[in-house]
Amino acid sequence: MGSQSRWLPAVSWRRRGVDLQVKPDADLTPDTYELLVQDPLGKSGRPIVITGIPKAPVISSLGPQPVYINFLGQTIMLIVSGSKLPTRKSGYSTNCGGISLQLLIPGSDNALLQLTVTDLSQLPPSGQSQVFTLNAQTASGTATAKLTIVNVMS
Repeated sequence: MGSQSRWLPAVSWRRRGVDLQVKPDADLTPDTYELLVQDPLGKSGRPIVITGIPKAPVISSLGPQPVYINFLGQTIMLIVSGSKLPTRKSGYSTNCGGISLQLLIPGSDNALLQLTVTDLSQLPPSGQSQVFTLNAQTASGTATAKLTIVNVMS
């Protein structure tokens, strides 16, 4: 067992058991540690295994780039590649108000998103491009990628 002494925050307590949610320091080495519990009747210890520290998502690529917009209601498939990507629908967002995103195929290394054009007034004028941000968020952090949108409507 490790010899380090660390305080880990208790999130909830039940009468017949204990629920703990821990967020170890980033420098904590995966190992088996002893969890000491003290109540009015005394102290007891149980082993607790720390298997690894959760890592924030990483986006290594986003395609196609740029995204060409032709009409209101247009849908375009986006492939997000990386690691530790969100697998929930609410894990993806953008700062572009003129589009919506839907997670079609989740995956921690690759995901397929559907981009739908919902409001042309919030997109660049015809013949111009603008760079927005795609966010991938999990409980461990957020990754961002540039999303370039080109309006090719005539």
